Amino acid sequence: RLSLMASSSADGTPELQLILKALDLDMPLSVVLGMYLLGSRFWGSHRASSDYDVLLVVSKMPASVHGDKVSTTLSVRGVAVDVSIIEVEEFTERLSIAKYPHLLAFLAPHECVLLEDETMQALRKKVLLSVESLQKEGQDMAEKDWRRARELLQKGDGKRGKKILGHSLRCLALFAQLSEIARSSDSYL
Repeated sequence: RLSLMASSSADGTPELQLILKALDLDMPLSVVLGMYLLGSRFWGSHRASSDYDVLLVVSKMPASVHGDKVSTTLSVRGVAVDVSIIEVEEFTERLSIAKYPHLLAFLAPHECVLLEDETMQALRKKVLLSVESLQKEGQDMAEKDWRRARELLQKGDGKRGKKILGHSLRCLALFAQLSEIARSSDSYL
């Protein structure tokens, strides 16, 4: 049913089983519908010391988790892994309004799609993005990032401020391109 497209092999990408074990959520592999690498590894701007930002989409949140999503940082074989877990219903809702970073999961290059079952593949074919949603999310995200970058620059943290500005510009370019595609056709992701 599931196909794991990358693992903790030569490239160092943590395996799903190791992540689930480290999370200690008593969650069987079968509830994981999708596993995606985001962050600097998605954008191709990572360094050897960069952490792994992982989004897990699950059919049902484990009973030990309260709420519809969880985010945590853990270490798997000495590698920092930031994990976000979200139920598929919430993921679908966020995707339909072009929410970042959920939208990136469906735009991820092949090497960033670590696992995707047929539920997620079918969802990929159903989601239609509106120009308005793309423009709103792009603008909201950019405003938030620019405020944060300005705060960091005012505090003298130029390195982090510039990193956020670079990220914001990449995202704005992506959202602008997606808006143009959506405007020119009723295109699915």
